[in-house]
Parts: sequence; structure tokens; C-alpha cells
Amino acid sequence: METTQEMALSLLRKWQEEERLVLASITFGKTRCMVLGRIEQLDDEQILIDGSSTEEPFGKHRGLILRFGDVLTFSFDDARLFSEQAPDIATQIESVAESFLSLDLGTLTLGVIAKSTLFALRLPSELPA
Repeated sequence: METTQEMALSLLRKWQEEERLVLASITFGKTRCMVLGRIEQLDDEQILIDGSSTEEPFGKHRGLILRFGDVLTFSFDDARLFSEQAPDIATQIESVAESFLSLDLGTLTLGVIAKSTLFALRLPSELPA
């Protein structure tokens, strides 16, 4: 469901306060990059997902910075959306993700469509036993 930037920021602040792990993907045409981390910085202009906060054995990674000025639309949904769009993976997504926020970044140079999706992963107490 489409939402406003103010509501998206409120949701992101909640995830930041809860110290939720966020799986952030950014897609440029057929190319996808994913970062697992926490929201380290958030203001009215940008968000930083810092991959080093997950203590990966591969060293410190900067993560992903998204600037809100580049976002055309914000959409929020919970994992139940996958039951309709991708039923084959719906159960897996619902078991690990609480909700997600999609950011439409529009069409870039050479007509490449860009989009980012931030999945808020469930806290340990919310995972199935």
C-alpha cells in the first residue's frame, strides 16, 4: 500500500529503535545487491544501513545509503503480500520478515528501473519455536 515519506520515516525510526536487522535490496534492472545490517543513521534526507553491525566474519562493510530525495514513491506492506505475489516462498518470508518498505527510485540513465526494498526481520522473540 502506498504511503507518505513521513509515515515511512516513522516506520524506519521504529525499526531503528528496536535495533531490528534489516535486509535491504537495491535493484537496477536485472542487477540486485543486498545488504544485511541495522539502521545506523536516519534523518529526513537519507538512511544508512550499516552491514558492519551484523559482525560478519568478512570484515567491515559500509552498507547501503538511500537518499529520500531520489524516491518517487514509498510502499509499505507486511509479509502476507507474498501469499498473493509469490506463494512458493510466502511461508519462508512470513517466518523471518515482519514487514517491508519498498522505495521506487524511478528510471535511471539508459532506461534502467531502480527499486529498493527494506525487509524488517523478526526479532528473536518473534521467531517460530
